[in-house]
Amino acid sequence: MAYDSLIGINGAGTVGNRVADILDSMGFPVWLGKYSADPLDIKTIELQELQQRAGKKFPMYAAKGGRTPITDRMAAMKKAGFDVKGSITDLDLSKTTLVLDATDKMEGRNYNELYLPSGVPFAIQGGGNSLLVNNFYFVGAPGTVSADPANAKPYHERNAQIVSCNTTCLTTQLGLLRKVLQDHHPDAVKHVSINFLRRNNDPNNFDIVEEAPSEQFPEGRRIRVPRVASPFVTMEDKPYHLDELEFLLPQVSGKVDSVVSKWPVEYFHILTVTVDFNELIPEDLIEAYKLAIFEYPRAIYTDGPLCHKRTLVAASKAKLPDGDIPFPVIKVRQVHDTKLEIKSLTPQRAIVAPSSADYTLMRTQKISWDEAFAEVNRAASFRGLPFWDIKNSMQDNLRRYTETVREEASWLERCVRSFGK
Repeated sequence: MAYDSLIGINGAGTVGNRVADILDSMGFPVWLGKYSADPLDIKTIELQELQQRAGKKFPMYAAKGGRTPITDRMAAMKKAGFDVKGSITDLDLSKTTLVLDATDKMEGRNYNELYLPSGVPFAIQGGGNSLLVNNFYFVGAPGTVSADPANAKPYHERNAQIVSCNTTCLTTQLGLLRKVLQDHHPDAVKHVSINFLRRNNDPNNFDIVEEAPSEQFPEGRRIRVPRVASPFVTMEDKPYHLDELEFLLPQVSGKVDSVVSKWPVEYFHILTVTVDFNELIPEDLIEAYKLAIFEYPRAIYTDGPLCHKRTLVAASKAKLPDGDIPFPVIKVRQVHDTKLEIKSLTPQRAIVAPSSADYTLMRTQKISWDEAFAEVNRAASFRGLPFWDIKNSMQDNLRRYTETVREEASWLERCVRSFGK
Protein backbone atom coordinates (compact mmCIF):
# COMPACT_ATOMS: atom_id res chain seq x y z
CA MET A 1 0.00 0.00 0.00
CA ALA A 2 1.24 3.47 -0.85
CA TYR A 3 0.48 6.41 1.43
CA ASP A 4 0.13 10.06 0.45
CA SER A 5 1.43 11.32 3.80
CA LEU A 6 4.98 12.65 3.48
CA ILE A 7 7.06 11.78 6.57
CA GLY A 8 10.21 13.62 7.54
CA ILE A 9 12.85 11.87 9.62
CA ASN A 10 15.06 14.58 11.00
CA GLY A 11 18.16 12.79 12.23
CA ALA A 12 19.18 9.97 9.88
CA GLY A 13 21.37 8.19 12.41
CA THR A 14 21.14 5.00 14.45
CA VAL A 15 17.41 5.26 15.18
CA GLY A 16 16.33 7.40 12.23
CA ASN A 17 17.78 5.02 9.64
CA ARG A 18 15.83 2.12 11.14
CA VAL A 19 12.58 4.10 11.29
CA ALA A 20 13.09 5.03 7.62
CA ASP A 21 13.61 1.35 6.77
CA ILE A 22 10.25 0.33 8.26
CA LEU A 23 8.23 3.30 6.97
CA ASP A 24 9.64 2.90 3.47
CA SER A 25 8.75 -0.81 3.51
CA MET A 26 5.13 0.19 4.23
CA GLY A 27 4.91 2.63 1.33
CA PHE A 28 5.36 5.98 3.10
CA PRO A 29 7.31 8.63 1.17
CA VAL A 30 10.16 9.76 3.39
CA TRP A 31 12.69 12.58 3.45
CA LEU A 32 15.74 12.61 5.70
CA GLY A 33 17.52 15.34 7.63
CA LYS A 34 21.19 14.69 8.34
CA TYR A 35 24.06 16.74 9.72
CA SER A 36 27.02 15.05 8.03
CA ALA A 37 28.10 11.98 6.07
CA ASP A 38 31.57 10.87 7.09
CA PRO A 39 32.46 7.80 4.98
CA LEU A 40 33.97 6.11 8.06
CA ASP A 41 30.94 6.71 10.27
CA ILE A 42 28.79 3.59 10.87
CA LYS A 43 25.63 5.71 10.52
CA THR A 44 26.67 6.75 7.01
CA ILE A 45 27.49 3.15 6.11
CA GLU A 46 24.14 1.90 7.44
CA LEU A 47 22.23 4.52 5.44
CA GLN A 48 24.11 3.56 2.28
CA GLU A 49 23.15 -0.08 2.94
CA LEU A 50 19.51 0.91 3.48
CA GLN A 51 19.42 2.73 0.13
CA GLN A 52 20.87 -0.34 -1.57
CA ARG A 53 18.19 -2.57 -0.02
CA ALA A 54 15.42 -0.11 -0.89
CA GLY A 55 16.71 0.43 -4.42
CA LYS A 56 16.29 4.18 -4.11
CA LYS A 57 17.83 7.37 -2.79
CA PHE A 58 15.88 9.22 -0.14
CA PRO A 59 15.62 13.01 -0.50
CA MET A 60 18.05 14.49 2.03
CA TYR A 61 18.38 17.90 3.63
CA ALA A 62 21.43 19.18 5.51
CA ALA A 63 20.91 20.27 9.10
CA LYS A 64 22.12 23.61 10.45
CA GLY A 65 24.75 24.12 13.13
CA GLY A 66 28.31 23.07 13.80
CA ARG A 67 31.62 24.55 12.74
CA THR A 68 31.86 22.91 9.32
CA PRO A 69 30.24 25.07 6.59
CA ILE A 70 26.99 23.61 5.35
CA THR A 71 28.24 23.69 1.75
CA ASP A 72 31.14 21.41 2.70
CA ARG A 73 28.82 19.03 4.52
CA MET A 74 26.40 18.90 1.59
CA ALA A 75 29.31 18.10 -0.73
CA ALA A 76 30.34 15.24 1.58
CA MET A 77 26.78 13.90 1.57
CA LYS A 78 26.64 13.95 -2.22
CA LYS A 79 30.03 12.23 -2.41
CA ALA A 80 28.63 9.50 -0.10
CA GLY A 81 25.88 8.84 -2.63
CA PHE A 82 22.99 10.73 -1.05
CA ASP A 83 20.37 12.79 -2.89
CA VAL A 84 20.97 16.16 -1.24
CA LYS A 85 18.24 18.68 -2.01
CA GLY A 86 19.60 21.57 0.02
CA SER A 87 19.51 22.92 3.55
CA ILE A 88 16.70 21.82 5.84
CA THR A 89 15.80 25.48 6.25
CA ASP A 90 14.97 25.53 2.51
CA LEU A 91 12.41 22.74 2.94
CA ASP A 92 8.73 23.67 2.56
CA LEU A 93 7.33 21.91 5.64
CA SER A 94 3.75 22.69 4.63
CA LYS A 95 3.98 19.65 2.35
CA THR A 96 5.16 17.36 5.18
CA THR A 97 2.48 15.53 7.16
CA LEU A 98 4.62 14.57 10.14
CA VAL A 99 8.25 14.95 11.27
CA LEU A 100 9.88 12.34 13.49
CA ASP A 101 12.83 13.99 15.24
CA ALA A 102 15.62 11.49 15.93
CA THR A 103 18.43 14.01 16.30
CA ASP A 104 20.99 13.87 19.10
CA LYS A 105 20.03 16.67 21.52
CA MET A 106 18.99 19.03 18.70
CA GLU A 107 15.22 18.66 19.08
CA GLY A 108 14.95 21.94 21.05
CA ARG A 109 16.61 23.97 18.31
CA ASN A 110 14.58 22.16 15.66
CA TYR A 111 11.40 22.93 17.59
CA ASN A 112 12.13 26.67 17.78
CA GLU A 113 13.48 27.04 14.25
CA LEU A 114 11.43 24.52 12.24
CA TYR A 115 8.43 22.93 13.92
CA LEU A 116 7.01 25.85 15.88
CA PRO A 117 7.14 28.44 13.04
CA SER A 118 5.74 26.02 10.45
CA GLY A 119 3.18 24.32 12.67
CA VAL A 120 4.15 20.92 11.27
CA PRO A 121 3.08 17.98 13.48
CA PHE A 122 6.06 16.24 15.04
CA ALA A 123 7.21 13.59 17.51
CA ILE A 124 10.51 13.31 19.34
CA GLN A 125 12.36 10.14 20.22
CA GLY A 126 13.16 8.82 23.69
CA GLY A 127 15.88 10.78 25.43
CA GLY A 128 14.61 14.02 23.92
CA ASN A 129 13.22 17.00 25.80
CA SER A 130 9.72 15.95 26.87
CA LEU A 131 8.93 19.60 27.72
CA LEU A 132 8.38 20.16 23.99
CA VAL A 133 5.40 17.76 24.03
CA ASN A 134 4.15 18.53 27.55
CA ASN A 135 5.28 15.10 28.81
CA PHE A 136 2.88 13.30 26.45
CA TYR A 137 4.34 9.84 25.80
CA PHE A 138 3.63 7.13 23.25
CA VAL A 139 4.62 3.48 22.98
CA GLY A 140 3.44 0.68 20.72
CA ALA A 141 2.74 -1.81 23.52
CA PRO A 142 -0.39 -3.62 24.76
CA GLY A 143 -2.23 -2.73 27.94
CA THR A 144 -0.86 0.82 27.93
CA VAL A 145 -2.46 4.27 27.74
CA SER A 146 -1.37 4.45 24.09
CA ALA A 147 -3.19 1.21 23.29
CA ASP A 148 -6.50 2.24 24.88
CA PRO A 149 -9.05 3.04 22.13
CA ALA A 150 -10.42 5.81 24.36
CA ASN A 151 -7.10 7.65 23.96
CA ALA A 152 -6.85 7.41 20.18
CA LYS A 153 -8.06 10.97 19.54
CA PRO A 154 -5.38 12.70 21.66
CA TYR A 155 -2.72 10.75 19.76
CA HIS A 156 -4.31 11.85 16.48
CA GLU A 157 -3.99 15.49 17.49
CA ARG A 158 -1.04 15.93 19.85
CA ASN A 159 2.71 15.87 19.38
CA ALA A 160 4.31 13.15 21.47
CA GLN A 161 7.53 11.59 22.66
CA ILE A 162 8.01 8.06 21.38
CA VAL A 163 9.64 6.48 24.41
CA SER A 164 13.11 5.02 24.76
CA CYS A 165 14.33 1.51 24.06
CA ASN A 166 14.21 0.41 27.70
CA THR A 167 10.76 1.92 28.30
CA THR A 168 9.53 0.11 25.19
CA CYS A 169 10.85 -3.15 26.62
CA LEU A 170 9.38 -2.48 30.08
CA THR A 171 5.92 -1.51 28.85
CA THR A 172 5.82 -4.55 26.58
CA GLN A 173 6.59 -6.87 29.52
CA LEU A 174 4.32 -5.20 32.06
CA GLY A 175 1.55 -4.44 29.58
CA LEU A 176 1.32 -8.11 28.62
CA LEU A 177 1.37 -9.07 32.30
CA ARG A 178 -1.46 -6.64 33.00
CA LYS A 179 -3.57 -8.18 30.23
CA VAL A 180 -3.01 -11.70 31.61
CA LEU A 181 -3.94 -10.66 35.17
CA GLN A 182 -6.75 -8.21 34.45
CA ASP A 183 -9.72 -10.64 34.56
CA HIS A 184 -9.08 -12.23 37.96
CA HIS A 185 -6.17 -10.33 39.57
CA PRO A 186 -6.40 -6.73 38.28
CA ASP A 187 -4.88 -5.16 41.42
CA ALA A 188 -2.39 -7.89 42.28
CA VAL A 189 0.81 -5.91 41.64
CA LYS A 190 2.23 -4.66 44.93
CA HIS A 191 5.66 -3.41 43.87
CA VAL A 192 7.97 -3.42 40.84
CA SER A 193 11.77 -3.20 41.14
CA ILE A 194 13.79 -2.58 37.98
CA ASN A 195 17.53 -3.10 37.61
CA PHE A 196 18.87 -1.41 34.46
CA LEU A 197 22.27 -2.71 33.34
CA ARG A 198 22.88 -0.33 30.45
CA ARG A 199 25.24 -1.15 27.63
CA ASN A 200 28.16 1.24 27.23
CA ASN A 201 28.05 2.02 23.53
CA ASP A 202 26.58 1.06 20.18
CA PRO A 203 28.45 -1.76 18.43
CA ASN A 204 30.92 -0.76 15.72
CA ASN A 205 30.81 2.85 16.87
CA PHE A 206 34.38 4.06 16.46
CA ASP A 207 36.13 7.33 17.10
CA ILE A 208 37.55 8.77 13.89
CA VAL A 209 41.10 9.99 14.41
CA GLU A 210 43.39 12.09 12.20
CA GLU A 211 46.83 10.47 11.97
CA ALA A 212 49.84 12.69 11.41
CA PRO A 213 51.80 12.32 8.15
CA SER A 214 54.26 9.44 8.13
CA GLU A 215 56.64 7.78 5.72
CA GLN A 216 53.95 5.29 4.76
CA PHE A 217 51.19 7.92 4.56
CA PRO A 218 52.87 11.24 3.65
CA GLU A 219 49.58 13.14 3.69
CA GLY A 220 48.35 11.53 6.89
CA ARG A 221 45.16 9.52 7.07
CA ARG A 222 41.89 9.16 8.96
CA ILE A 223 41.31 5.89 10.80
CA ARG A 224 38.65 4.33 13.02
CA VAL A 225 39.71 3.65 16.59
CA PRO A 226 37.52 1.37 18.76
CA ARG A 227 36.04 3.13 21.74
CA VAL A 228 37.28 1.56 24.95
CA ALA A 229 34.57 1.18 27.55
CA SER A 230 35.40 2.09 31.12
CA PRO A 231 35.94 -1.04 33.25
CA PHE A 232 34.49 0.77 36.26
CA VAL A 233 30.80 0.45 37.09
CA THR A 234 28.72 2.68 39.37
CA MET A 235 25.24 1.61 40.47
CA GLU A 236 22.78 4.34 41.44
CA ASP A 237 19.39 4.12 43.10
CA LYS A 238 17.46 6.69 41.11
CA PRO A 239 14.28 7.04 39.04
CA TYR A 240 15.15 6.06 35.49
CA HIS A 241 12.46 6.29 32.78
CA LEU A 242 9.87 5.99 35.55
CA ASP A 243 7.95 9.11 34.47
CA GLU A 244 7.38 7.50 31.07
CA LEU A 245 6.50 4.12 32.59
CA GLU A 246 4.01 5.53 35.09
CA PHE A 247 2.35 7.70 32.43
CA LEU A 248 1.88 4.71 30.12
CA LEU A 249 0.97 2.23 32.86
CA PRO A 250 -0.69 4.30 35.61
CA GLN A 251 -1.60 1.06 37.40
CA VAL A 252 2.00 0.86 38.67
CA SER A 253 2.33 4.55 39.53
CA GLY A 254 3.96 4.96 42.94
CA LYS A 255 4.84 1.26 43.07
CA VAL A 256 8.13 1.31 41.14
CA ASP A 257 11.78 1.87 42.01
CA SER A 258 14.89 1.48 39.90
CA VAL A 259 18.63 0.97 40.01
CA VAL A 260 20.76 1.97 37.02
CA SER A 261 24.34 1.29 35.98
CA LYS A 262 26.43 1.21 32.81
CA TRP A 263 28.47 -1.88 31.87
CA PRO A 264 31.26 -2.48 29.33
CA VAL A 265 29.07 -4.29 26.79
CA GLU A 266 27.79 -3.03 23.45
CA TYR A 267 24.90 -4.93 21.97
CA PHE A 268 22.07 -5.05 24.51
CA HIS A 269 20.88 -3.44 27.70
CA ILE A 270 20.05 -6.02 30.38
CA LEU A 271 16.89 -5.52 32.44
CA THR A 272 15.78 -7.43 35.50
CA VAL A 273 12.22 -6.66 36.61
CA THR A 274 11.04 -8.12 39.90
CA VAL A 275 7.28 -8.00 40.47
CA ASP A 276 5.93 -8.54 43.99
CA PHE A 277 2.25 -9.44 44.26
CA ASN A 278 -0.09 -8.80 47.18
CA GLU A 279 -1.89 -12.11 46.57
CA LEU A 280 -1.03 -15.62 45.42
CA ILE A 281 -0.69 -15.93 41.63
CA PRO A 282 -1.35 -19.46 40.37
CA GLU A 283 1.36 -21.12 38.31
CA ASP A 284 -1.05 -21.57 35.40
CA LEU A 285 -1.34 -17.77 35.09
CA ILE A 286 2.45 -17.43 34.94
CA GLU A 287 2.46 -20.07 32.22
CA ALA A 288 -0.24 -18.07 30.42
CA TYR A 289 2.02 -15.01 30.70
CA LYS A 290 4.93 -16.91 29.16
CA LEU A 291 2.65 -18.01 26.34
CA ALA A 292 1.48 -14.43 25.79
CA ILE A 293 5.12 -13.37 25.28
CA PHE A 294 5.73 -16.37 23.02
CA GLU A 295 2.73 -15.37 20.87
CA TYR A 296 3.23 -11.59 20.91
CA PRO A 297 4.56 -10.45 17.51
CA ARG A 298 7.09 -7.98 18.92
CA ALA A 299 8.82 -10.01 21.61
CA ILE A 300 11.24 -12.93 21.48
CA TYR A 301 10.64 -15.50 24.20
CA THR A 302 13.35 -17.79 25.50
CA ASP A 303 13.44 -20.35 28.30
CA GLY A 304 17.19 -20.86 27.93
CA PRO A 305 20.06 -18.72 29.19
CA LEU A 306 19.72 -15.02 28.44
CA CYS A 307 22.99 -14.60 26.59
CA HIS A 308 24.48 -11.92 24.34
CA LYS A 309 26.47 -14.46 22.35
CA ARG A 310 23.49 -16.75 21.78
CA THR A 311 21.40 -13.79 20.68
CA LEU A 312 24.04 -12.53 18.24
CA VAL A 313 24.34 -15.96 16.63
CA ALA A 314 20.57 -16.46 16.54
CA ALA A 315 20.21 -13.08 14.83
CA SER A 316 22.92 -13.92 12.31
CA LYS A 317 21.11 -17.13 11.41
CA ALA A 318 17.89 -15.10 11.06
CA LYS A 319 19.70 -12.90 8.48
CA LEU A 320 20.00 -9.96 10.87
CA PRO A 321 23.66 -8.98 11.00
CA ASP A 322 25.40 -7.64 14.07
CA GLY A 323 22.57 -8.52 16.47
CA ASP A 324 20.37 -5.80 14.96
CA ILE A 325 16.97 -7.09 16.11
CA PRO A 326 13.87 -4.89 16.57
CA PHE A 327 12.34 -6.82 19.51
CA PRO A 328 13.42 -7.59 23.09
CA VAL A 329 14.46 -11.07 24.20
CA ILE A 330 12.52 -12.02 27.34
CA LYS A 331 12.83 -14.77 29.95
CA VAL A 332 10.37 -15.32 32.84
CA ARG A 333 10.84 -17.09 36.18
CA GLN A 334 8.31 -17.50 38.97
CA VAL A 335 10.34 -17.10 42.16
CA HIS A 336 7.38 -18.13 44.33
CA ASP A 337 3.61 -17.59 44.51
CA THR A 338 3.92 -13.84 45.15
CA LYS A 339 7.09 -12.95 43.22
CA LEU A 340 7.90 -12.94 39.51
CA GLU A 341 11.23 -12.22 37.82
CA ILE A 342 11.41 -10.99 34.21
CA LYS A 343 14.81 -10.71 32.56
CA SER A 344 15.34 -9.22 29.12
CA LEU A 345 17.83 -8.01 26.56
CA THR A 346 16.90 -4.64 25.07
CA PRO A 347 18.25 -3.96 21.56
CA GLN A 348 18.84 -0.21 21.64
CA ARG A 349 19.15 0.45 17.91
CA ALA A 350 15.91 -0.86 16.39
CA ILE A 351 13.36 -1.51 19.14
CA VAL A 352 11.72 1.94 18.93
CA ALA A 353 11.23 1.78 15.14
CA PRO A 354 8.01 -0.33 15.23
CA SER A 355 6.50 2.08 17.79
CA SER A 356 7.46 4.98 15.53
CA ALA A 357 5.56 3.29 12.69
CA ASP A 358 2.53 2.77 14.95
CA TYR A 359 2.50 6.44 15.91
CA THR A 360 2.92 7.51 12.30
CA LEU A 361 -0.10 5.47 11.22
CA MET A 362 -2.24 6.65 14.13
CA ARG A 363 -1.34 10.30 13.58
CA THR A 364 -1.63 10.40 9.79
CA GLN A 365 -4.48 7.93 9.19
CA LYS A 366 -6.54 8.74 12.34
CA ILE A 367 -6.92 5.13 13.42
CA SER A 368 -6.68 3.29 16.74
CA TRP A 369 -3.49 1.70 18.04
CA ASP A 370 -4.95 -1.77 17.57
CA GLU A 371 -5.52 -0.99 13.88
CA ALA A 372 -2.09 0.59 13.48
CA PHE A 373 -0.39 -2.28 15.33
CA ALA A 374 -2.09 -4.89 13.11
CA GLU A 375 -1.23 -3.02 9.91
CA VAL A 376 2.42 -2.45 10.83
CA ASN A 377 2.81 -6.11 11.78
CA ARG A 378 1.19 -7.16 8.51
CA ALA A 379 2.85 -4.79 6.08
CA ALA A 380 6.18 -3.72 7.53
CA SER A 381 9.56 -5.32 7.14
CA PHE A 382 12.90 -4.63 8.79
CA ARG A 383 16.08 -5.21 6.80
CA GLY A 384 13.81 -6.81 4.19
CA LEU A 385 12.33 -9.34 6.63
CA PRO A 386 8.69 -9.43 7.82
CA PHE A 387 8.20 -8.99 11.55
CA TRP A 388 6.79 -12.49 12.07
CA ASP A 389 9.75 -14.05 10.26
CA ILE A 390 12.15 -12.19 12.56
CA LYS A 391 10.31 -13.18 15.74
CA ASN A 392 9.81 -16.81 14.86
CA SER A 393 13.30 -17.29 13.44
CA MET A 394 14.82 -15.81 16.59
CA GLN A 395 12.72 -18.00 18.90
CA ASP A 396 13.54 -21.10 16.88
CA ASN A 397 17.25 -20.30 16.72
CA LEU A 398 17.53 -19.63 20.44
CA ARG A 399 15.70 -22.85 21.27
CA ARG A 400 17.84 -24.93 18.90
CA TYR A 401 21.13 -23.50 20.08
CA THR A 402 23.60 -26.41 19.85
CA GLU A 403 27.28 -27.17 20.26
CA THR A 404 27.72 -26.47 16.53
CA VAL A 405 26.21 -23.03 17.01
CA ARG A 406 28.49 -22.45 20.01
CA GLU A 407 31.47 -23.07 17.74
CA GLU A 408 30.06 -20.49 15.34
CA ALA A 409 29.70 -18.11 18.27
CA SER A 410 33.39 -18.49 19.07
CA TRP A 411 34.16 -17.62 15.46
CA LEU A 412 31.83 -14.60 15.73
CA GLU A 413 33.62 -13.40 18.86
CA ARG A 414 36.94 -13.49 17.04
CA CYS A 415 35.45 -11.47 14.19
CA VAL A 416 34.06 -8.86 16.58
CA ARG A 417 37.43 -8.50 18.31
CA SER A 418 39.27 -8.10 15.03
CA PHE A 419 36.77 -5.63 13.49
CA GLY A 420 38.39 -2.32 12.72
CA LYS A 421 41.97 -3.45 13.09
